Amino acid sequence: MERSCMANKVNQENQTDGGLTQNAAFIRDTYRKAVITGMLSILSVNINVFVDGILVGRRIGPEALAAINLSLPVYLALCVIGSFLAAGTEIPAARAIGIGDAETRDSFFRTGLNVSVLASAFVTALALLFRQPLVSFLCADEAARGYVMQYVVITVIGALPKILIYIPFWYLRLDGKNTDVTVMMGGMTVTNIVLDILFVYELDMSVFGAGLASVIATALACLYGMIRLFSKDSPYSWRAETVRTRDKWLAIAAAGFPSAFSNLCSTVRLLIVNSMLLASGGAGLVAVFTAVNGIWGFGECVTLGVPVAGGAMLGVFSGERDNGSCRLLLREEWKIGCVSGCVFLGLCAALSPLIPRMYGLSGSIFVPLMWMALSVFPALFLQILTTFYNMSGRNGWANALIFFRVIVMTCVTLWLAIAAKFSTFSFLLFSELGTVLVWWGAAVLRHRRHAQDSRYLMTDLANEKSGKVLNFSVDANVDEIVSASERISGFCSANGMDRKETMRLEMSMEEVMTLIREVNASQGGQNLRFDLRAYSVNGVRGIRIRYSGIPFNPFCFSPGVGGDSDDMYMGVRMIKKMVEMVNYQSAFGVNTLQIILKEDHKNEA
Repeated sequence: MERSCMANKVNQENQTDGGLTQNAAFIRDTYRKAVITGMLSILSVNINVFVDGILVGRRIGPEALAAINLSLPVYLALCVIGSFLAAGTEIPAARAIGIGDAETRDSFFRTGLNVSVLASAFVTALALLFRQPLVSFLCADEAARGYVMQYVVITVIGALPKILIYIPFWYLRLDGKNTDVTVMMGGMTVTNIVLDILFVYELDMSVFGAGLASVIATALACLYGMIRLFSKDSPYSWRAETVRTRDKWLAIAAAGFPSAFSNLCSTVRLLIVNSMLLASGGAGLVAVFTAVNGIWGFGECVTLGVPVAGGAMLGVFSGERDNGSCRLLLREEWKIGCVSGCVFLGLCAALSPLIPRMYGLSGSIFVPLMWMALSVFPALFLQILTTFYNMSGRNGWANALIFFRVIVMTCVTLWLAIAAKFSTFSFLLFSELGTVLVWWGAAVLRHRRHAQDSRYLMTDLANEKSGKVLNFSVDANVDEIVSASERISGFCSANGMDRKETMRLEMSMEEVMTLIREVNASQGGQNLRFDLRAYSVNGVRGIRIRYSGIPFNPFCFSPGVGGDSDDMYMGVRMIKKMVEMVNYQSAFGVNTLQIILKEDHKNEA
């Protein structure tokens, strides 16, 4: 392998250099540990309404089924608040991790937690006080209004767990506790089903029983999530405090708005579609939409679960301005999402005769189901883009995509389908495709004015093009560790570091990675891999080492591994003389070591 890395070549994402390639292996392995959890989590969020619909429709009748659908805006409003506060604080917290600022991360976490509790108390009091006008607004049919009242009242009484559960849902994933998220959301699903059967069938508690089952299941899941969030191995702690500066509140608003705006638009969309379908085909058409919308909850396992699983990683990568890793992650999301979407499409086709009977409907709903199932692919594409724009700070684009997709294109395509007497539910697919077309045109027009940015992701490529950033991944074997150390030192040499400093850095990096490998092996860790990034940007030179395996900070000397005087820490002692700052953090289940080199340390040599 060449010892020097030419600065004008290191930007090549898939460049091979003596067997070292920045490939998707590290990102793929890390992401796949989270993606099943993400999909199951979204399924659990939606399956409560799905199960309620089936049991209520079969036990009580179509009027009660329609009442649950008419009550959904209240549930979605709670989702708006919860997602706004959780996402709004978690995204800047993830960016803080990307720059090694643990104090800021903790400040955002406590803000999200404390404000969620206060907001839920306020919502419960307000909704109960004005429950009569609220129910009248949701339901114009007096025959179904009693059912709507039952479901709305119990839902707002349970506002605290329904809002607060978003905090462990987002922050446990940021801490890499994907299994805990799966247990939390899976437990909520199982508990909800059991209680639904008990309350609706055995105790004959009608729609109120279905709502009560959902509240109890959510409360128990939230309790488990909070216990795991404050466990001994967690970095989070509670204090009665919030962020204080105006800039941080604005950061929360900007980061949380797309997620909350999406839920808000979904609420408005539901009201609009229900009213248009009611006017066009009556309660029967609304009942079909309720069934199709319930099955769409499984589709959201793909369209939402796949991007959500990579959200924490994207936040950290964006904080590091690591465009290459962002691109690799987005490709992995698209590949896994397409495979999952094909499975979903096949299941919808195979189970289409069974689904109407599950909801107590007569007749076939095969055509509406196929329109819905086909829409999963453009919806996935748009949601991946929306999540990336949100995590990377391009909130305006995220909000625009949400608005056009959920509101504008839904209204336009549904109106056209009804007016043309075409298949009514074709709007489910064409609203997504229309949004893709609008986005493509807008992105092309923007690129004409900002040619320095990438066309579709709109990332600044100046550092990569100038050779100021180097990214690659290696396995933790001796040969690749040696080659990786040489490559990093070559990059630093090409960016102004003298020969003596370069040699010391090369030896130090080799020793540090070897130490991490040996400690990981001694404690039973397996499949260790390093994801490395070197950069020289705006006068700051640094190295980021991200590695899987057991949690271990090589700069925190451990008596069990020999102590400060042990030869194993030779590389650590060598590199400490060259660094301005070292920061270690654990995020999304992997270790991250940030090393900022001194600008001038020749006298330290």
